[in-house]
Amino acid sequence: MQNRAQSMFSSEKVVSEVYGKELLGRLLGQGDGRAKCVVVNAETNWTDLEEQNPWLNSNAGLVVKTDQSIKRRQQLGLIKLNVDYQTAKKWIQERLGSHIEIDGVKGILKQFLIEPFLHHQQNEEFYLCIYSSTVSKDVILFHHEGGVDVGNVDEKGVRLSLGLKNKPTDQVIKDVLLKSVDDAKKQMLSNFIQSLVEFFRDLHFTYLEINPLVVTDSAIHVLDVAAKLDAKAAPLCKKEWGQPQFAPALSRELLPQELEIVKLQAGTPCAMNLTVLNKAGRIWSLISGGGTSLVICDIAAKLDVLDEYACYTQFSGKLTADQLYKLSRTLIDLMLEVPHPDGKTLILSSATVDLIVMIKLKIGPVVGLVKALLESKEELKANNISLVIQRNTVAFTPKGVPTGLEELGIPIHVVSLEVNKTQIIQLALGLKANPTQEGDSTKIVSPPHKMVEASGMCTDHHEKKSVDVNKYKDLFTSETRVIVTGMMVQAVQPMLDYDFVCGRKTPSVAAIVDSSCSVDGKEEWFLWDEGRVSIPVYNNIDAALKNHPDSSVFVNFASGKDAVHFAMVALKCKQIRCILMMVGHIPDQQIRALILMAKNNDALMIGPCTPAHLMQVNFIKPGGFRCNKFGTIGGGFDDILSMKLYRPGSVGLVTRSGGLSNELVMAIARNTDGLYQGVSLGGGKYTGSTMVDHLMFLENTPDVKIMLVLGEFGSCAEYEVCEAIRSGKITKPVVAFCIGESAELIKNEPGNFGHSGAGYVTMETAVAKNQALAEAGAVVPTSYDDIPKKLAEVYVRLVSEGKLVPKQEAPPPSIPANMKPVKGKKK
Repeated sequence: MQNRAQSMFSSEKVVSEVYGKELLGRLLGQGDGRAKCVVVNAETNWTDLEEQNPWLNSNAGLVVKTDQSIKRRQQLGLIKLNVDYQTAKKWIQERLGSHIEIDGVKGILKQFLIEPFLHHQQNEEFYLCIYSSTVSKDVILFHHEGGVDVGNVDEKGVRLSLGLKNKPTDQVIKDVLLKSVDDAKKQMLSNFIQSLVEFFRDLHFTYLEINPLVVTDSAIHVLDVAAKLDAKAAPLCKKEWGQPQFAPALSRELLPQELEIVKLQAGTPCAMNLTVLNKAGRIWSLISGGGTSLVICDIAAKLDVLDEYACYTQFSGKLTADQLYKLSRTLIDLMLEVPHPDGKTLILSSATVDLIVMIKLKIGPVVGLVKALLESKEELKANNISLVIQRNTVAFTPKGVPTGLEELGIPIHVVSLEVNKTQIIQLALGLKANPTQEGDSTKIVSPPHKMVEASGMCTDHHEKKSVDVNKYKDLFTSETRVIVTGMMVQAVQPMLDYDFVCGRKTPSVAAIVDSSCSVDGKEEWFLWDEGRVSIPVYNNIDAALKNHPDSSVFVNFASGKDAVHFAMVALKCKQIRCILMMVGHIPDQQIRALILMAKNNDALMIGPCTPAHLMQVNFIKPGGFRCNKFGTIGGGFDDILSMKLYRPGSVGLVTRSGGLSNELVMAIARNTDGLYQGVSLGGGKYTGSTMVDHLMFLENTPDVKIMLVLGEFGSCAEYEVCEAIRSGKITKPVVAFCIGESAELIKNEPGNFGHSGAGYVTMETAVAKNQALAEAGAVVPTSYDDIPKKLAEVYVRLVSEGKLVPKQEAPPPSIPANMKPVKGKKK
C-alpha cells in the first residue's frame, strides 16, 4: 500500500488479498467471485487443500506470496512467481511462522496465498487506486505503467478527483487518466474504472489499490490487491460482504489471554484492549479512556521506566459488570504470573465515573472489577500487590481504605485528578509518597499572579483591531436552547445542574426526542433550584423542532439509523445552527455527506465520535452550556466551583481527547484565570469541524488570550495548526502538545491504541508533530505533565505585559440542598 493508506483508523480494516480478489471477482463477472486463489496459514491441511483445489497440481505455473498487507514483497523476497505446486508448498513451509523485521516493525509471517500465474507482457501492466481523500472528494490515481518497479506513483501518477456523488464520465476518464494508454485499450479500461468507482462506494471501501492491473487485448486481470473496508458499514453491507476476511497484522502472536479479550469484545458495543508488554513489569493498569492510557505510557517512557510498564489495558463504551470482571480477572492473573521481589502496582482510572463512588455504591460495571479483586485477595497479598486509584474529580480525597475494598488487605492509594501521571508512576514504583491534598474541595484556587483591577489598563493589540468575529460568536450563551435525542436522563440532569450553577434562568434543554416514547409530548421531570422542572419528550424530531423554534443546537445521542436520520432532519431545519454528534458507528460515507450538508446549510457540526469511544466529543462554555455523553464535562458541583467553571476565563481549549478534557480544564483553572470555551472534536478520520476551525473562532474572540491544543499521534490535523501559526492567521499564544510519543517504541505489539487516528507514518507520529508545532511558533511542553507549567508561564507573561487583565472573581453560586447529591447514595 502507498503511504496514504497507512494511517490506521480503527474503523478502517485491511482485508486479506484473497478476500479482496473474491469481491473483485464479482465485478469482473467471475461467477460467484471465488477466483482461483487460496489461503495458507498454520491451520491449513495440505491434503484437504489439494483435494478441494485440483488446479493446484496442474501443469500451469503458480504465484505464491504473503497475504499480510506487506509492501514491497518482491524486494523483500516474499513472493515467488511461476513455480509448480511442490515448490510453492515447500517455499511456504520454510517461511510460515518465521520472524521478520520490516521498516523497524518485527512480526511473524502468518498467512500466504497461492494463485495461478498469468503470462503477460510488461506493457500490459497498469497501476490503479481509488481512495477516500477529503470530506468532499474521492480520488482515482492512475499510472500507465504498473508492477513492482512502478516507483513513486504519487509523483508519477495522474489524479482525478470526484465529488461524493459524482460519477466519472467516459470522456473525462479518457482525457485525464488514460492519455498515455493505447487507444485499443482505452474503452475497456474506462468501462472498468467507471464500474470500479461504483463498486468502491457501494461496498464502502476506503482504499482500493490494484498493482498491477493487467489489461490484455481481450480481458482485465487483477494481479495484486491492497484494500480497506469501513467496518462501520458492516450492518449496511451484510449481503455484499458476506464474511469479511481481514489481513493478519505483522506483529507477534497474541497471547491466549489477549486473544480471550479480543473474543470477549467481538460483537459488543464496547472497546477492550489488552496488550501485554512485559509480564515482569511492576506497573500494571486498567484504564477507562484511551487518552489516559496513552499518557501513562508516554510518561513511563519519559521517566525511562518503560521496561517497568507491563501492559496497555484500556476499555470504553457500554461494558457490563461481567465483561469488566472477565477483563479484570484476566489482567490480575497475568500480573500474578511472574512475581517481582519489590511487588507490583495496579493503576485504576476512569475518565467517565468516580471509581471510589462506584465502588462504594456497588453499582455499574465496577462491580465486576471489585469481584475480580476480592476473588484474588490472597494472591494479591502474597505477591505484594498494591493499588493506585485515580478519581475523575478534583474533590478532596480522604485518607484510609475506600469503602468496599476493606477486605482486600493490600496497600491502596487514592489520588484525585490533580495528581499528575508522573507522580502516579513514581507512587507505583515506590519512588514517591502518596501526594496529599489540603483544605476543602470547594476552595477557589487563586491563579499564579497578583490580581489586577480591571481599570482599562489593558493594551492588548488584538482589541484594537476591528475583529470580524465569525458567525458562531453568539451560538453558546446563557440563552442557548438545545434539543436532545434519546432519553439520556444521566446526561440531561448534569446539563441542568450546570445551567443552574452558571446562573441561567431557564434550562438549556428545551426538549427531548425519544423515538421509543409511546406518548408524544409527555413531560419528564428533573431537579431545578429548590424544586423540579419539566421537559417535554417527543417521539419524532419534527414535532420537537416545530414546538421549540427558539432551539438552535441539536445534541445527537441517538444510535444506529436514528443517528443519521435525526441529523439529516435537524440540518434541514434553518433554526439549527449547530449539531453535536455524540454518536459512533456511522459509516464514513454518511459522515462525509452530513458534514457537507452542515456546511451547505451554514450549520456548525462537532463530532462524531468513533465506535465505542463516545466521550470523544464534548463542549463546555463556562457561564452558558456544557454537554458530553454523560453531561459531566467539567465534573460535578465541587469541581465546577473549584475550577470556576460558572464564569468564563481567558483560555480556549481544543482537543481530540474527550477523556483528558477534565484534566486539561483543571490545568487551565489552576494556572490561569480560567476556561473561556472548550471543545473535543472527536477522533475519527472525518469530523464536522477541525482544530483550525475552532482555533480561528478563538483567535477572533477578543476575550480569549491563550489557546491550548491537545493532539495525538495519527492523522495530520496538527499540521494545519502549524500553517495557521506560520502564516499569521493565528497570532495569540498557542500551547500545544501531541500525546503518543511512546507509540513508536512499542509498535511491534499486536494491540492498537484506543485512538482511532493511530498510525506509524513518520509525519503522523507525535514526535514529528510536536517538533513541527515548536518550529511553527507554538509553545510545546516537554511532556503532557508539563502542560500546566507552560500555561502558567504564558499566562504570567501576558499579565505582566498588560495584554491580559485577569477576570475579576464573582462569588461562587450557592447550590440548593435539593440539587446536591446525597453522600453515599445515587442521585
